[in-house]
Order: sequence, then structure tokens, then C-alpha cells
Amino acid sequence: MEFEEVTSKSQNSQSVWSRFKRNKEKTQAQCKVCSKVLKCVGGSTTGLLKHLKAIHKKFFDKEDNSATSATTEDVSGEVSRPSEITYAPADEMATKKKKAKLTDFYSSTSKPSLGVTVSRMVSLDGIPFSTFTQSEDLKRLFQKEDHILPKSPNSIREIVLKEKENVMKELISKIKKILSDGGKFSISYDEWTSNHNRRYISINLHSKQLHDTCRFKNLGLIRIHGSMSAEKCIEELNKRLQCYEINLYKDVVASITDGCSMMKKTGRLLPTFHQQCIAHAVQLAVVDIFYKRSPIALDSCSEQEEDTDEDMPLVQLVRLQNERRVTIPNEDDTSDEEDGGVEFTREIIESQARPTEFRYHDILSKIRKTIKIFKKSPKKNEEYLQKYVLSEFGMEYELILDVQTRWSSVANMVSRFLMLRNCITKALLDLRICFEFSQEEWRLLSELHGVLETVKITTEALCQRDASILTADVAMKFAIKKLQNTDSSLSKEMCAALKKRYKERRLLEASVMQYLANADTYFANLLTDDFELFPRPSSNQMCEMIVALLRRTSDFQQREPDQDGYHETQTVRTLSQSTSIQDNQMSNKEELNLEIQKALAAPNQSASNTVDENLSSLVKVEMALWENGGQRGYYLTIAHQHLGTIPPTSVEPERIFSSAGYICNRLRTRLSDESLDAISVLRTHYQQLRMAR
Repeated sequence: MEFEEVTSKSQNSQSVWSRFKRNKEKTQAQCKVCSKVLKCVGGSTTGLLKHLKAIHKKFFDKEDNSATSATTEDVSGEVSRPSEITYAPADEMATKKKKAKLTDFYSSTSKPSLGVTVSRMVSLDGIPFSTFTQSEDLKRLFQKEDHILPKSPNSIREIVLKEKENVMKELISKIKKILSDGGKFSISYDEWTSNHNRRYISINLHSKQLHDTCRFKNLGLIRIHGSMSAEKCIEELNKRLQCYEINLYKDVVASITDGCSMMKKTGRLLPTFHQQCIAHAVQLAVVDIFYKRSPIALDSCSEQEEDTDEDMPLVQLVRLQNERRVTIPNEDDTSDEEDGGVEFTREIIESQARPTEFRYHDILSKIRKTIKIFKKSPKKNEEYLQKYVLSEFGMEYELILDVQTRWSSVANMVSRFLMLRNCITKALLDLRICFEFSQEEWRLLSELHGVLETVKITTEALCQRDASILTADVAMKFAIKKLQNTDSSLSKEMCAALKKRYKERRLLEASVMQYLANADTYFANLLTDDFELFPRPSSNQMCEMIVALLRRTSDFQQREPDQDGYHETQTVRTLSQSTSIQDNQMSNKEELNLEIQKALAAPNQSASNTVDENLSSLVKVEMALWENGGQRGYYLTIAHQHLGTIPPTSVEPERIFSSAGYICNRLRTRLSDESLDAISVLRTHYQQLRMAR
């Protein structure tokens, strides 16, 4: 069959027939590149276009069409192979205009807008603004999604700031809905210094209705200029909360901070409940037991203080100044001496100079030396240690070296060292290294591991994002019970330290929360609870506390009892199956989770609708009904909801600081305060969206 060129007055290099020949009957066409024969009945070119897109994915470029699209013939009349032909995008061959789709008129998750994409890459992936304007690959990728990137980094910054405003508007509408339904919030805040040596305050808003899993929202970072007093801190907090249409004195139930003196004073000046971070209390208890200086060290320090500052070396002078600053707290001082951070670091520095000042220092140093034998030599680790690890466990386990300023890393190091005890002993024998551990040292390591493991899982329970002051009580009771049941002097000392530190920071409202969560459990523990550590208010005191909370936070308008937010129905696992499992078959973490589930278990009841005629009398009536197996009344339900917004720790601001440190790194230290605030808010927002998927 013979094929011939298609000629027409309107024929040009962009026509599909410039790539095909056609027979005389006009029913078939032959590709000039691969000589494949295709049908073209009635002059249809659909099949020809599909062939070009599928087989020859590129077409003639615009600029080279005039020179290369026309086929050349030799003397014999044959058409030369267009192997040197350049190509152009397939969209240029489209003859029909694309129809508008429904998704073109709104942003979808499958194809997010330019603002969402850019802000997400900036906040989550840490891509600088200038990268979007300099990277050719990013420009090409955005063009494929029909997005055109601006040419200026300032324009990229404006996109991120605008997206932060959109997220802020969405959050404000959600906050208005919660407040209209009678809900309230708690706030947690803390101070942070960036790599650019700028100070910020991070604020987080807490409520079960804000997010299904995280139950908090990041309100951003506030720049601190100059010194920060308690009065100035309250002023800055009030300004930021007003931006989200929240009244600090009426809509906030409690504030959660660490234990520095400025935060303490701020908590006293505010009418809200002030919950000091319980995770910091656990940290201080660990510091009291494991990093306490010996009497010899104290005497040597007291002798040094008698010397003049001019006669001291620089290191000792700085150390002494830190000691004086920590041991003599000032009411308006911004240092966080109660957190144990300064004291903990100072203790570690001094321990390196005088190792005998700290308990278990010698045995921990011995473990570190053993670990470094294999850490610093890949050959010894692979040929001697890991062969025994593989034969015993079936997979490789690496030794863990601790960070001396983190007690949790000490727990991980000791745990892994005890796990690989036999393998390490065999490897040292093969290496002919005399590094023996006595039975007493192994016993001390076991005691140390048991105590640190209990404290570690307790801290993890306290720092969960769904934790409350009720679950904090359950976690601390569990830790104290475990430590009391362990027959060792170390566990008893740690138990006493935890009691002391927790007693300093526990709110009396935790007992009210336990009562409102489940009255049966509250009175069932009457004979077993330690009232000195877990004090309980009397019935009249509890009524006064509930009334004071309601009068400060509510308007007492008549509302429907079945509104969202006034009563929560909890879906708890069947506890009968869990309680049937013996204690020796459950790990400590599983036992703690079981205790928390028991404490949160409550009957599914609806609140009664009453009118605020005599609040104190109505609360007493509802308490009487609640204690005798009745319903949790309308006002008790509101109080239970408000107290449920209080987290036991200030961990969320610390997490925000970690994210802010990732954003404002050494390569991006020149970020403005507004940009850092926006990126911090967007990062938390997108992380929560990712968790909700």
C-alpha cells in the first residue's frame, strides 16, 4: 500500500499530518518515525495523537519546527528518517480547550493550593524562602501542577504569612464555637532562646474539643524585648489571647508552666489555677537521688566560697557564680532554678572534676569505658560482640552510650548493657581484656535499672498528649507503689523524693477531678490513698471549689443538656479481660495503662438541665445524687469538662521549642520574629493534620 504526503493550504509544522503519511483512500496513515500503520477513517486524528503521546512522548519544538518539520527527500524520492528531529510538549498539539472541573474552584487535599504547598514545605521540610526562587527543579515541579512560583524570597514569605492568617481564622472560628457551647481552655507557656540569641514565649491552648488526638493548638511565639517580669508576661499573654478572641481571666481555667520564680509569680497573679509541670518534679527527684553532692564536696565548696573571687581560677569563679545564682533565688529572677537544669549541668561538670561526689559514678564510668571499647572500634564490635548477639537474639543490638545531662539516656544505656551482659562478657574474654564486674556491681545495676525504668514509664505517661491531672495522679500512685514494693534502699529513697516533689506541685483540684470522673472509684480508694500526698477536700470545700470555678468561667445561661461539649461519652476497653491477666504476665507499662483506663471509666450519663437560681444549693444536690449512683448533673458536668482541659506538664511548649530550633537553625538564624511565629504555627498545624489522617 502506498502512502503519500498530506498537503493543504492551512498545513503547518504544528499539524498532526506533518508527522504522518496517508493513503489515497484516506482510511489509513503511516507514522514517519516508526512506519506504523494506523486507522484514520473519516479524517479522524484521535488515534494518531494517542500514538504520538504513547510511543513518541515528545513533539517538535516551536523554534525548530520550521527547520526540521519539513521532510527532505533524496534523489530517489525516499523520505529521510527524522532521527535528528527535536520535540515539543504534547499540550501544544491539543486542538480542543480543556473543560473546567469542579476542583478548579476550590482547594482539595489531592491537589493543594500554592499557599498550602509552599507553607507546608517551609514549615515541615525546613526549606528556606530563597530555595524556591533559586531551584530550577522546584520551579519545574510547580509548573507541572500549574503553579507559578514568585521570583522574590519576600513574595514567598508573604505567601507563608497569608497562609498563617488563614489557619488563624479557621482556629478562631473553632474557638468561638467551643466558647458558645460553654467550653473553656487551659494554657501552657514557657520561655526559649533561639540561635540568634532572641528570647520568645511559646503559648499553647488546651482543650479536648480543639483536636481529636492532640487536644491542643499552638498560638505561636511571642518575642521578648528586654527583661521579662511577671506583670509583663501577663500583659503579653493577654495580648496574644485577645488575637484569638479569648479572655484570659474568664475563658482560661488553668495555666501550666515550669517552676522558675517568674512563672510562679505569674501563676499567683492570675486568677486561674496554676499547675507546675509534674515532669519537672520527676526530673528534680532524679537529680536529688542520683546527682546529689557528697558532704566532702559541700565542705570543699564552702571553703572555696570563703576565698576571694580574685584568687580563683576562671572556671571555679564561673562555677561559684552559678552556685550563688541558683542557691539564692530572687522573686523576679527569670532563671529556672526549680527545673533542675542549671543545677543538673553544674553537678555534671563538677562530677568530671571530682568523680567521688556522685552516687553510682564509678560503676557508670566503668560501663561507659566498656561501651567505648566497641563503639570506637567497628572491627571489635562486628567480629567479637555482634556474633554473640546474633547467636543469642537472632538480630543485631548496638550498645547505647548515655548523655551525661540526660538521666533517661542513662536508663537506656543500663537497660541495653544488662540485656547484652552475657555477650559483652564473652566478647571481652575473646579480646583478652580484663574488665570484670563483681556480683555486687551487677546487683547495683539491676536496682538502678529497675528504679529508672519505673520513673521512665511514669514520665512517658505524664507527657502523653491526652494526659490530665487525673491520669497524673494515677501515674504517680503507680510509680510509688512499684517503688515501695521493691526491696532496695535506692527504690525507697527515690520513692521519698518523688513524694516530696509531687506534693509541692499537686493541685487540690486533682481530687475534685477524680471525684467528678467516677465517684465510686473516688470513695473506693478512701482507705488506700495517702492523704498526706493526695489530700482530699471535704464535701463543703469541694462544693465551694466547684462553685468558684463555675462563677469565674460561666455565664449560666440555660442550655440544652445534650449539646456537644457538655457531656463526653468515653469508650473504654473491657477491663474485666485485662484484670484477669496476672501481674507477672504484664509489663509495667501495660499495668500503668490499665490503671489509667480504670480511673477514666465512668457510666454513660446525660447531664440534667437546671437554671441558675441558687448555685451552691444546686451543686450540693447534684453532688448528693452523683454520690448515690445518680446522674452527673449539669453543673458538675461543666466543672468536669473545665478541669479536664488541664494538662499535668508543660511538655507542649518544649515540643514547640524543639520545632522552632529546627526551623531557626544555623543556616536560617536571620528569620524575622513574624516569620518564625508563622512557621511555628503552621508546622504544628500540618503535623496535626498528618496525625489525623
